[in-house]
Amino acid sequence: YQRRVHGGNRSAKPSRYQEFDCPALVNLSERMNSQNAFYLVKSRSIYTDVDVENYREECLRSMVVENQTNQQTQSTIKAPTDLAPKLDELIGKNMTEKGYMNIWPLSGKFFDDKSFHGWTITFVPTIPMHDKLERKAQLFGGVLGSWDARRNKAVFLEDVFGHIAFDNQTIWTTENKAPAEMMDETNRFTIKKSQFDTKYDIIFAYQGMTSLTNTPLQEAERLIHLSFLRPALDAAGFVKDGPQERKWFPVNGHPLYNVSTVSESSEELALDVVAGYRITVHLRKKEVDGEEQIFPVLKISGQSRLDLHDNCLTMLKRGFEKCNRVEKDFRSKADERDRFIGRSAYVLYGGRRNITINEIDWSSNEKTMITDQDISVGEYLQKTYPDDVKEVCESPCTFKKLVGSDEYFLPQFIKMTAKSSDSPLNYGKALELMSKAPFNRMREIQNVCNNINTSLKSNEKLSGSVVIANRQATVDMIHLSNPLFMVQNKRGRNLEKFSPTDLPGAWGRNAGGPIRNAEIASGPAVPLTQWKIVYFEHQRNNAEQLLQHVEAYRGMRKLDQLGLLKSPTLIQVHIQGEMKEEKHYQKTVSSGDQVLLIILPPKIASLVKTYFTKAVHYTNHPNPPQLQFILAENCYNKNAALAAIANSMAKVGNIMYQLAEPYTKAYGLLNDAWVVGLDVAHNGQQKPSIACMALITKPLSGTTKYWRPSCVANKPRQEVLSGRMSDGLMRSLLEDVYFQDLEPRAKEMNKTIKDFLPNCILIIRDGLADDQIYESINEELLGIDTAIKQFGKSRKIDWTPKIISLISPKAGQDDICKAQQTGPDQFDLANPGMPSKPVVVLPRDMMHRSWFEFFIMGNPKDYKAKPRRYVLVRDDMGVTKVMRNFNCLCNYILALMWGYCMSIPFSTGCSSQPSPVKVAKHYAELISQIILSSDDTFKRFFS
Repeated sequence: YQRRVHGGNRSAKPSRYQEFDCPALVNLSERMNSQNAFYLVKSRSIYTDVDVENYREECLRSMVVENQTNQQTQSTIKAPTDLAPKLDELIGKNMTEKGYMNIWPLSGKFFDDKSFHGWTITFVPTIPMHDKLERKAQLFGGVLGSWDARRNKAVFLEDVFGHIAFDNQTIWTTENKAPAEMMDETNRFTIKKSQFDTKYDIIFAYQGMTSLTNTPLQEAERLIHLSFLRPALDAAGFVKDGPQERKWFPVNGHPLYNVSTVSESSEELALDVVAGYRITVHLRKKEVDGEEQIFPVLKISGQSRLDLHDNCLTMLKRGFEKCNRVEKDFRSKADERDRFIGRSAYVLYGGRRNITINEIDWSSNEKTMITDQDISVGEYLQKTYPDDVKEVCESPCTFKKLVGSDEYFLPQFIKMTAKSSDSPLNYGKALELMSKAPFNRMREIQNVCNNINTSLKSNEKLSGSVVIANRQATVDMIHLSNPLFMVQNKRGRNLEKFSPTDLPGAWGRNAGGPIRNAEIASGPAVPLTQWKIVYFEHQRNNAEQLLQHVEAYRGMRKLDQLGLLKSPTLIQVHIQGEMKEEKHYQKTVSSGDQVLLIILPPKIASLVKTYFTKAVHYTNHPNPPQLQFILAENCYNKNAALAAIANSMAKVGNIMYQLAEPYTKAYGLLNDAWVVGLDVAHNGQQKPSIACMALITKPLSGTTKYWRPSCVANKPRQEVLSGRMSDGLMRSLLEDVYFQDLEPRAKEMNKTIKDFLPNCILIIRDGLADDQIYESINEELLGIDTAIKQFGKSRKIDWTPKIISLISPKAGQDDICKAQQTGPDQFDLANPGMPSKPVVVLPRDMMHRSWFEFFIMGNPKDYKAKPRRYVLVRDDMGVTKVMRNFNCLCNYILALMWGYCMSIPFSTGCSSQPSPVKVAKHYAELISQIILSSDDTFKRFFS
C-alpha cells in the first residue's frame, strides 16, 4: 500500500503487523556482530591487506582531527570561505528570507566562571574500553549488596564530585572534594570494591581543572544541564520525563499545563495529548576577529506526549467486565504481549519516572507488604507521596519492571503511552493536534522561555548570574532551485518539461506514461501486459472499481494505442485455514506474471501484506512478479488508484519521469554521481535490527530499476553497523551492479568498465544521534572505503571515486519560523511561518563546535514540517570551499527529495528525505516486518 496522501479522502495507513519474538535470529545476529567485526575493536584482521588498512587511515584523517586543547574530535570541514560576502550579496538580490530559530543565547557570570575537573578512571580487574556500558554501570552502580549500599555509593560520588559527566576513560565533574587522606602523591585515589560491595576497584587520577571552552563538548553540555538547566526547570515548575530528561512537562496547575483528550471515535480508547517540551543547553561557536568564541544557547522545542486517557486499573476493570459477560478469562488476555506486557508507561506520582511493564503479578496487590518493611504498598505510597496519592483503590494485581523483583507498581498509578494500534482513528486525530505550523510552534516555545526567564529572576542562586537574550537568534534562509520534471508528452513522442511547483495538476495535463526516449530510459519502454488484480472475499466490487481506474489510466495516458498497458485479469484469494499459509497466496501467481496489484482487506491489511510478500518473494518461487498493494477503500479513490497503477509501471522497469537541472551546472560535478542511503530499522530486544544500504546508480530517474538495496542483521537495538558488515554490504552492491549492469553495457558498447563508473559517490546516513557520528565514520564510512578499494583491486580497475558523506541525524530540536520585518532591524513571526521557496540555512554565528551542519526545508507546501538537519562529514569534492559549490550540493539534495518515484504525482510536494534514504528505510522496514517468529535462519532471504 502507499505511504503518501493523494487528496483529503485518502485512507490512513494501518498499523504495521510485526512478530517480535525471534530468539534464533537474535542469537545469529549477535554472533554475526561480535566485537571483532568492529574496526574500533580490531583495526586489522589477517585478511586485510596493508595498503587497504593504510587507505582507511588516510580516509579517516581526511574527515576528523583531534583538537589537542579540548581533547575533542572535530571535523576537518569548515564553512565556505566566502560565506559572509556571498550571503550579503544574496540578501541584496532578495534571494533570502529572514527566519527565527528556536534558540536564545545565554550569558552571565555563571558561564564566565564555569570550570570543570577532569579524572581518568581505571577498573581493577580491567573492563575493556569498548565495553562502555559496563564501565558506566560499574562506575555509577555495580553494588552487589543492599539498597543502602547502593544509596551510600551514590551519596559518596555526589559528595566528592558533585555532578558527573562520563566519557568512558575520563569523567568530568563540577567539584573536587576528594578527602585529602585518600589522595596519594600522584593525585590518585581508589574506591575499593570492599567499600560498597562491588566487583571492581576504581582508581581515579586527577587531571586538573579546565574551562568550559576546553572541556569536551558532550560532557560540558551534560554538566551545564545538571548544574544549571535541571535546577532552573525544577524551580520553574517542570517535571522531567524519564532518566534521559529528553522531555519536560509543566506540572498540573502550571500556567502552561495543557492536556487535550481525543475521543472522536467512542468505540476506541480515548487518548490524551499532553503538551511537553524538549529543553536543552548547547555550546555554539562564532568567529570574532578571526578567533573562535564559544558561548551557550538555550534551545526549546515542542515535544508533546500521547497517552492512553485511562490509567491501567481502569483498563483492567473494563477488561474483566467485558470478559465476564462472555465468560472468558481476562488474565490470560492481559498477559498477552503488547496489551500491557512490553509497553512503555510512567508513574503518576513523584518524579513521574518511566517504566517498561515486564510482568503482571496476580499474587500481589495494594495490601502486599514491602520486603523488610512493616508497611503495605498502598500505605507506603500514601506516606511517601501525599500530594499525589490521596486514595488507594483495590487492585487485582501489581506491575513489575523487573520480572520476579520485589518492586511493586499499582495499576491505579500507571499510565501507558499510546500506540497507533491502540486507537487508529483517535490516534490520527491526535497527531493532527500535535502537528502545528511554525508560527504556532514558535509562539508556544516563546511562552516557555518567558516562563523560565521569569523564574530565573526570582531564583536566589541564579538571579543575575544567568541572562537569557531578549530575542531569539535570527538566520538568513537561502533560496534553492527545484529541479525540472521531464515526462513523456501524452500527445506526442517528445518530452514535456514543467516545474514541480505546478504539481499535481501538471502531471495530469502532461504525463503520458513511461518515457519512450531510449537514451534517457536506457532502452525501450517495458510493456505491462500480463498482470492481475488480486482481491479477497467480499471485495469483488473493489476490484471492478480498480479495473475501471486502470481503463481510465490507459485512456488518459494514451497507453491503450501503444500496447504499453494491457487490462489486468481479476483473481480471488481463497483462504481455507490459516491466513499465514503460503499456498493461498502462491496460487494467485502464474508463469510470466509481471505484477500483482493486491487489494488489502480492512483490519488485517498489514498482516496480509507481510505474508503475501513472504510467500511470493521470499520462498522458492520461480521468477516472482512485482507486488503492488492498495487498501480496499482506496480502490474508490481516483488519485490513490492512479498512483498505484503508475507505481506498477515503474516497478517493471519503466522510467516515469526524469529530473533535469534547473539551470546549467546547477549540480556541478554531482550531476552523474551515484548515491547511497543507509538506515536501520529496530523492533525491540527480541528481534534483530535490520540495516539496509541502498545504491541508486541513476538517482534523477523516476524508476525503481536503478535501486539496489542490500540488507544485513544487526544485534537488537544496534544502530551503527560494524566496519566489516558495512564493507560486506557495499561490496555486495558493487558486485551486483558489476555483473547486472556494468559488464553487459561495456560489452554491448565496446567500452571499458571504468567508462561507466562515477567520479563521485554521495552517501547519506539517516537516523544517528550526535554521539554516534564518530563511530559511524570509523565503522560505516571506512567500511565503504574498504569495499571500494577491494572491489577495484579484485576487478583490476583503477577507480577511487570522490566521496561526499552526509549524516541526517534523528529528528532533532531544530526549528525555524519565517520572520517578517516590522521596522528597522525589527522582526516578528510570520504566519504560518514557512518560507516561500525551498531554502538552506547555514547559521554562521551559531555554528556547531565539532561538526559542519546545515538545514534544508525542501517543501514550503508542508506547513507542519521542520527543517531537516544535515552534518557533512566527508568532502573529497570540495563542496564547502566556496558558496557556489555548496549551493550545488544543496540543489542536488533537493532534487533527490523529488526522486522517490513511489510518490507520484507528489500531491503534497516532495518528500522530506532524499530518495536513497527513503529506499533504504523502506527495505529495512520491509525485511524487518517479514522476519517471523518461525524463522530460525536467514536462508529464505538470500537472492
